[in-house]
Amino acid sequence: MEPEKEEGCKRLDKDDQQKQEAEEPATAEPARESPYSTAQYIEDIHTVKYPEGVKGPEPQLNENSTARHFRYDRHFLLQFSGFCKDKPPKMVRLEALGLEPPDPMRLTRTHAPRSYQRTSLPAILAQHSPVALGIGGGPTFGLATPTNVDGTGNIGISSNLTSDERFAMASASNQRSAHASGTPFVAGPPTQGTGQTQGGQIRKRTRSKRGDVQVKALLDELTLGNFDSASDKLIARANKSEPDARSMIQVIRLLLEKAMDEPAKSEIYARLCSKMYKRLGPNGIRNAEGKRTDGGQLFREYLLQRCRASFDQGHAGMGPGTANAVASTTSEHGTENASKLDPHRDPAVQGAKFQNLVNFMSELFRVGLLTESIIHESVKKCLGQCDLENPEEEKLESLCILLTNVGALLDTPKARLQMDDYFSQIREVAHRLDLSPRMQFMLQDLAELRENEPSTAHTGEAIPENGPSTSPQTRAEVRVLNSPELTAMIFSFLPERPNSDVGIGVVSDRIPTFEGQKWRSFFANLATVNWAFFHASIAILWETMDTLEPLFELILPCDTIQDSTTPLVPLTYWATISSEDWKRFETYSSRTKTLVLNRKTSPEVDLSWLFYIANSNKRPTQLFPAVKNLFLTSNDTLSLFIAFHVAPQLDILCINLDEESHEPDNDSTVALACSVAENAGKLTSFRLVHPTSSRITMDVARISSLTSLYLRIHNGTSSEDLACLNELTSLQVLRIHQRATESALSAAFPEAVGTADAIAQASEMEKVTDLSVRANCTKQFQVATQLSLNSLRSLELEVLPDMTGSMAVLPLFLMIHFRRNPGLTSLDVTCSNFKIIKAEWVENLRGDSRYTMMEPFLNALSSLRHLTALSIDEASFLAVDIIVQMLQILPKLPQLQVFRFTPRPMTKLEADDLLMPPIGALEEVSLHNPNLRELAIPLDINTLDSIVISHGYLSNHGLKKLAIYTFFWDDDEEIEIATDDGLRVARYLDRLFPSLETLTEEWEMDTWEWRTWSAIERMLSFCQEIRAQALNDVRLMGS
Repeated sequence: MEPEKEEGCKRLDKDDQQKQEAEEPATAEPARESPYSTAQYIEDIHTVKYPEGVKGPEPQLNENSTARHFRYDRHFLLQFSGFCKDKPPKMVRLEALGLEPPDPMRLTRTHAPRSYQRTSLPAILAQHSPVALGIGGGPTFGLATPTNVDGTGNIGISSNLTSDERFAMASASNQRSAHASGTPFVAGPPTQGTGQTQGGQIRKRTRSKRGDVQVKALLDELTLGNFDSASDKLIARANKSEPDARSMIQVIRLLLEKAMDEPAKSEIYARLCSKMYKRLGPNGIRNAEGKRTDGGQLFREYLLQRCRASFDQGHAGMGPGTANAVASTTSEHGTENASKLDPHRDPAVQGAKFQNLVNFMSELFRVGLLTESIIHESVKKCLGQCDLENPEEEKLESLCILLTNVGALLDTPKARLQMDDYFSQIREVAHRLDLSPRMQFMLQDLAELRENEPSTAHTGEAIPENGPSTSPQTRAEVRVLNSPELTAMIFSFLPERPNSDVGIGVVSDRIPTFEGQKWRSFFANLATVNWAFFHASIAILWETMDTLEPLFELILPCDTIQDSTTPLVPLTYWATISSEDWKRFETYSSRTKTLVLNRKTSPEVDLSWLFYIANSNKRPTQLFPAVKNLFLTSNDTLSLFIAFHVAPQLDILCINLDEESHEPDNDSTVALACSVAENAGKLTSFRLVHPTSSRITMDVARISSLTSLYLRIHNGTSSEDLACLNELTSLQVLRIHQRATESALSAAFPEAVGTADAIAQASEMEKVTDLSVRANCTKQFQVATQLSLNSLRSLELEVLPDMTGSMAVLPLFLMIHFRRNPGLTSLDVTCSNFKIIKAEWVENLRGDSRYTMMEPFLNALSSLRHLTALSIDEASFLAVDIIVQMLQILPKLPQLQVFRFTPRPMTKLEADDLLMPPIGALEEVSLHNPNLRELAIPLDINTLDSIVISHGYLSNHGLKKLAIYTFFWDDDEEIEIATDDGLRVARYLDRLFPSLETLTEEWEMDTWEWRTWSAIERMLSFCQEIRAQALNDVRLMGS
């Protein structure tokens, strides 16, 4: 061969060899040992010692951290950026996360080549990842987002670069990657403002943020009402022929962010995605054949990749310490500082965004944009990576959201075995005791939802290509009905219905009344809708229970008569009670807050088996953990057992045993009172009706936590029994009542009627502001003298009749209350069911000035400067001029708004007839009691000559109601008033009380009193109309 040819062949061979070496991958260097191969997990971060010059992580970030789950701040990590340059072996591929590192040579180039190249669609999708295109792609979910590329091509973190600069670097990376692929690529010219570098520095992009604002505005106005118009605008914005599909990706980025911030609009956003997929036209990006790619296909591929990447990031960022981290941050920095923390680093925000993402993915699956394989993959990640020994509730909750939304669509015959496996694991996790009750209920509801509701697996129907055929409104309603939280909120407003409409009556500490069972059937029907409704319904059905039969006969299965469902009496449990039975018992009993125990509905339990129940290690620690109100009416074995069991946790206790509960020494009540006194640290209200005794009263007085007490007394209640109540220093409301039948048979008159010692007695019950006493005058006097009360604001006394003249001591015990309680604002004294007192009962009292002289009583009353309501009805006084004296002290009570004084004579003797002041006395009331709004008093209307109004007197008094009594005893004697006299009375009342509205409210219709005052009331209205017209005429003339 000639030398030239040989040399030419050598050059050709050399060129071919170089070309082949360039096309073949370079030979890998011998692998060096990675530092990650010797790395060890950190069990306790607080024991790690760092080299000199290296500052450790912020300590507050890991105060509540668990082993191998720690948080690090940015400045700490940047200290190792020069050493840690190897990729961890288990690290997710950067391409999968959209974080492909750019070529470092590209960053130092002064001008980018504008050669036209083309590449395949998969390569384009890999390059056009969220971060590589400057999108960011939503929250980080606890993972640091790479935002800077150093000179070696390693990804680091920098807080000095703007988003525009990061976009420029990512764009440079895309062009470099496309150039390195060696495949021709056809594209338009670079967009003006694309990031370039000059002199080794990155030049900031000039693209305006106005586009983001416009897209966000369109997404904000997107609703069902204007869906078509708003979505068309968004599609028009995304459907631009651009070489990098920038506008489409911008819309997708912001749409995904909105979906994770606004879960309520997830369904609308999914519909928008479906419409964009169908309507987007060819894009500016070219495929391998040089044709422009289909915009809808590019949109779907990118959305699928971004959802998967965000799901993986969010799932990895939800650690078991999320809740603890939130609590730690709040407690460490306070509420105000915690709100200023970066929301993207807030675990609570991350968890919420991840759950919103899961909800959005389920909506995308419904409209056919996500495939079954992606959803199954997501379910496996939530369930498969959930440690059964230490389950993470955040991941379980995301699983519940996903399967609740699309579980029925996944449950096809082909996937039945796979779904069975999912729910087998779900049931296993749901029975873990270390899960919160909320999460246990959510998992149980999910499992029961599959069993009870039809799915495609049961019906054999195929999944529609674009999701289910139900309307958006229907699907939204279904999700609400299946949500335990939303259903509980809805049902929280429903208890008013049974209370008012369907039969439950609740009054303070009184025993609830059940007038019918309509309310039970109403909520029982709701309980059959689904499991969410079931739990919400039983919370109401079992909230107030008046029977123990369902719990101890059905839920705890008792022995029954052979071949029958009738329980054996007394109840026995030969088959024993299993743990499952006790769990079911707890499910229901934990909802009960008010328990009424009575003999008819408390089944009799064999005493030996009751001991078995009490000592069972399978039963809950508290049989009724939520019970706060207990009403005990029976001393049967089971009722007493429950009463003693729940006593330490009660707020309200009422004991009113029935007649069958009679015991010679009241042992049951005494024992329960002792137990309550020793253990009931939370009891605030005690209602003791029957039985009562000195010993029981002493035990009640030991319950220092009481703020309200109702005590039934009897004729044998002594002054010492009442005096021991002074030990209740926290008491605020006290009610002491005596049976009317016992009072009527009482013949006891107060042994001593001294008042000085009682008034001077040191006060111990300084918090009692409300006192109500229903008893005869003898017991009323005992209460006034034995209880040291000095802070009363309201005093209500109902005086019962007896067989003595004890009514004469009424001014005495009233005076004691007045002197001890100068801050009294309301006084209501009613003497009910009194008959005529026999004259001989009070004969020996007439000469005693303590009963006939009213000055001490009236002076004490006039000292009550804060009194606004004074009512003394049908009381009897031995002083016959008591009405006149009361009107004389009325000007000393200027704050009075209600004054009712309607006494009656002590006996039928003419000497006891009360003196009635003339009707003219009302002028003094009009002058000196301007705040009075209601007045009832006896007056003599036959003294019309006394009606004289001072010349020039003009009243603006605001009295609204006036009742004038004209008689005392003889109801049959009618008093007739002539028309002229009636008109004179009406004109007089109109001058004194121009705002008067009624004169007849006290009388029953069609009685002679009503007819008389009704006629005067009409005349009064006529006078008011004439006066109003005259005033109007004067105004018109003046104008």
